Amino acid sequence: MDANIINNVNESEKQTEIGTYQDISLLMDEMDENLLIEVFNNILKLSSKPAESMEFKCVKWSHLKSKKGFQLDCDRVEEEGSRMTRTFIPDLEPVSPSYELIGFLDEFKETHINDCEASARVVIDAIIKEAMKLTGNSPNRKICLENNVSWYSEFEKKVLKHEDFIDYTIGSDKEPTCCLLAIEAKREIKKMKTHFENYEEAIRQSIGYAASLAKLRRKAFTLFENSKEETPVFGAISTGFSWYFFAIDDDVVYSGGPEIYINHDKNRKFYNSEGLRTVLQWLVWILKTMRNISPRSPLEDLTIDLKRENLMKIRKCFK
Repeated sequence: MDANIINNVNESEKQTEIGTYQDISLLMDEMDENLLIEVFNNILKLSSKPAESMEFKCVKWSHLKSKKGFQLDCDRVEEEGSRMTRTFIPDLEPVSPSYELIGFLDEFKETHINDCEASARVVIDAIIKEAMKLTGNSPNRKICLENNVSWYSEFEKKVLKHEDFIDYTIGSDKEPTCCLLAIEAKREIKKMKTHFENYEEAIRQSIGYAASLAKLRRKAFTLFENSKEETPVFGAISTGFSWYFFAIDDDVVYSGGPEIYINHDKNRKFYNSEGLRTVLQWLVWILKTMRNISPRSPLEDLTIDLKRENLMKIRKCFK
């Protein structure tokens, strides 16, 4: 059995404790949403053939582009030169960081050495929370730490199971099918071209995470809503002070351009940091976008037509 069959879970061969897909569709009106999600996840875990384990950090571009598995178009991000070109160009709105965040970053620089992933997460936590405050706290946007995700691919006639814990996901629930943003934390290093440790590995790893979320959401839409309508999924890698953004839509990976560095002035203060404002602009835009396209949005007026209209506007950002 190849990776596509495992991921798609052939309905004629795979059964759950309550029956086949057809049985599920008949019972949907009688089952609550949490039970449906549990059933769906159990189906995905079924496999008639053992797969070799491969962590996402070991994924190569050839795995991401494989026609049996991730099936991604990586032309806009695979080469460092092409990655520097922005093919994901959202309409960012001006934002102003709070004095609390600025003060926190000022103090952090005075008291911490940012040379490990743990210290990076301290800064990432503060910046994500600031972005969430700027967009208004919402029940469909929750931070989940160390969220487990898995996906199968096939390469050189081997079925590979990629499974790992994403440092940060944001969505309506911890279920990967509910998440639209994945963030990978990395240790900061000082190099000429980048501040990320193992930069190329980090790019592939985070794209693998986001792609898994996108494909799991696709399966959920197909099973639960009888629809193949898709939504973009967003990703980032960050050292706390350095950020790189990208998006995946319809199996195409789009680059947010060069990494954004949160700089300070000569006195090591962040009040006038253009990088800080830019990072917050990106996160605010993504969080607002999630609210406008999420099927679990609390907005009462998020009709199917309005959701599709919002999706059309978002897709104009992809080049």
